[in-house]
Amino acid sequence: MIQYVSPPRRIVLNNELSEVGKIRDFLLPICRDCHLDEDTIKRLNLAVEEWIVNIVSYAYPHGTSGTAEITAQIGNDGVLTVVISDRGVAFDPTKVGKVDTEADIDQRTVGGLGIHLIRTIMDTMAYERTDDGRNVLTLTKQL
Repeated sequence: MIQYVSPPRRIVLNNELSEVGKIRDFLLPICRDCHLDEDTIKRLNLAVEEWIVNIVSYAYPHGTSGTAEITAQIGNDGVLTVVISDRGVAFDPTKVGKVDTEADIDQRTVGGLGIHLIRTIMDTMAYERTDDGRNVLTLTKQL
């Protein structure tokens, strides 16, 4: 088990695809301090990137400025907790059905693969819509 506790890290991204590249630099110090292997780092980065791309693509009406805030921390239990919040349109990814990855490509419905990837990579995914209008997605991963 990881015996490292990280202080919380925070970044605020604009809802622009050009911001997605900042995620790796944001997560890398925590991952390196825990001596995570490159494959694990890539998978964690992919999970967070997938959700940020969803926010950029769907949370705010076209042409509307908005932000996404990410906080990340490793607790003394060795669990990485990533919390992603935005003030966009309400959307609960935990209500999205599972993707049939066994179906032929032409039989699959469009969408849902990003959420499928997040579910596959992370151990838990929880959603909350706060009273002040924020979408809050909490992802955890035992390291």
